[in-house]
Amino acid sequence: MPWLIAIDWAFQSLRKLPTNAKESYFEYSQSIVKSLISNIHTKDPYDLVSVLIKSPEDLFEFAQFSDSRSSNLQIVDSCPHPNEPLCLKTRFTDALIHSVQSAYSKFTSCQHIRLVVLTDGYRDFVNTNDDELKIPEFIRDEITCIVINHSGCQVPFRLKPLKYNFTDFHNHDNKSLTGCNEVADSVMKFSSCEISSTAILSIGHLSASCSLLPSPCIRPWKHINIRNYTEPQFYLEAFGFLQVNDMGHPPIVSRYTMVYSQDKNESGKDTLKVLLASLKGSHTTAIVNIYIQSRVDGDSITEKNRKFITHGFISESPVNVLSLSFFGEESKAVAWLGPFDFLASSGDFEGHEVYNVEKKITPFPVGSLERPSYILPAASSTIGSEFQYSTWLNNTNGPSADVNKIFRLCKRLPEKSEYFLKELHRTMSLAEVLGWTELTQAIQSLLPTHLSPDLDVEMLRKVYHTARMKVV
Repeated sequence: MPWLIAIDWAFQSLRKLPTNAKESYFEYSQSIVKSLISNIHTKDPYDLVSVLIKSPEDLFEFAQFSDSRSSNLQIVDSCPHPNEPLCLKTRFTDALIHSVQSAYSKFTSCQHIRLVVLTDGYRDFVNTNDDELKIPEFIRDEITCIVINHSGCQVPFRLKPLKYNFTDFHNHDNKSLTGCNEVADSVMKFSSCEISSTAILSIGHLSASCSLLPSPCIRPWKHINIRNYTEPQFYLEAFGFLQVNDMGHPPIVSRYTMVYSQDKNESGKDTLKVLLASLKGSHTTAIVNIYIQSRVDGDSITEKNRKFITHGFISESPVNVLSLSFFGEESKAVAWLGPFDFLASSGDFEGHEVYNVEKKITPFPVGSLERPSYILPAASSTIGSEFQYSTWLNNTNGPSADVNKIFRLCKRLPEKSEYFLKELHRTMSLAEVLGWTELTQAIQSLLPTHLSPDLDVEMLRKVYHTARMKVV
């Protein structure tokens, strides 16, 4: 679970503490941040932390995310100081909101982030401007904002934009100026939606304990009451394998790296190695059921208090490690694969040719009356002269490259009209197959703003028709 940490650089924070004349509110906040970072890495050494700093270009930004305790502790000493000229002329909330949006773009949707802000809480009486920055809707629900206020429960005027911008907002009263470790412990209690990074993987009679990076979040599945579980963790049940080419465009909402987790059963490490080698050698993915359960020791298997969450798959990532991808809640993940009777390793079909790229033979065929929209006509293809597989499976940026290509080609119309219409049709078709209405709507709303006003009417009609838009 990623953490963003920022210290308010209000000039009043240079005041000395009433309980310690040798330490200012700002220095006290720095000590709390160091305690919080230590707690985070003690609880989960793979959690990512980023602290708000001033870049060499005199810009405020969150430092590179890191799971290194020592590196993060050193960065705390580089927090922008209240008496720096840039801090004196820059409004804290403006810089913070800009930096949060930039940091959030590095993560997938459903990746819950904690934003911790420390402030002296001094009650300034400066009215805020009417043109406050607004966090986009798709971000405000994915971030928990926790303000540690050293002057009481009232949020100061200058931090009001945070309260209005984040749905999950908490103001922690630290007027008593308690010890740093105690304050850090209280912040950790806001992690109620977090799942232990340790998960149990089960493949037939084999099992292994693994860690998911970063720590998963139960927030996307709001119907799950996490309090029913003692140290909740995921249980991954691999029940079959699919060829990578047959995956098409799975509705992924989040993705995690899987690494071996130390336990008493050393065979678990070998299980993960064999799985990685098998997926890599056979070009397959392992389809899994994903459950939530109370934590168990090692890779023990128990069905007590277990609840199904969603489906997903395990695949080989570009950096030669296992990657676990989650589908969304109530996802009809295999609807576009077509009907099939068996879902198993190709080794179960002895005596039969179950997979042949040249002959287009697969153990999981799409029905003959269906047109598999995720296979597109192409002259240059490794699967014959008529078809080419197009997939976003191993692309960490999903459809971003295809969408960006469309808008780049927009600027070169009408010279690149044929190529542009082909790419637009391909991307819209893939989005429709996936049922990704948000993507099609986003393309339709942005496309008119990228088209040249000098474009002739006939070309404009073709563009609107391909984008499934009505010509006004």
